Amino acid sequence: MAKRILAIMKVLPESTEVDFENLKNVIENVLPEGFELQKGSFKTEYIAFGLESLNFRLFCPNEDGITDKIEEVLGDINGVQRAETVMMSLTDL
Repeated sequence: MAKRILAIMKVLPESTEVDFENLKNVIENVLPEGFELQKGSFKTEYIAFGLESLNFRLFCPNEDGITDKIEEVLGDINGVQRAETVMMSLTDL
C-alpha cells in the first residue's frame, strides 16, 4: 500500500447551536474519493464562551496541496465557520 497522509482536522462551527451528530454525518458524506475517516476519532474540544470544535483524524492521498483541498471542502459545509489542519504525518496505515 502506498503511503498516505494522516491529518488531524479541526472544524469550527459558526455558533454554539450546532448539532455535532449531524455535522459528523455531513462530514462523512462530503469527503472526496480517496479520503477516509479514522474510525472513532471524532472528539469535541471546548474553545470559549460555549463554542466547541469538532476534531477528527483523516487519511488522505499523499498529494501536494491536499490539506488545502480538504480544508476548502470542510469549510464549505453549511454552519461551518472554518476548518484547519492541526497536524499531519506520512503513514503506512
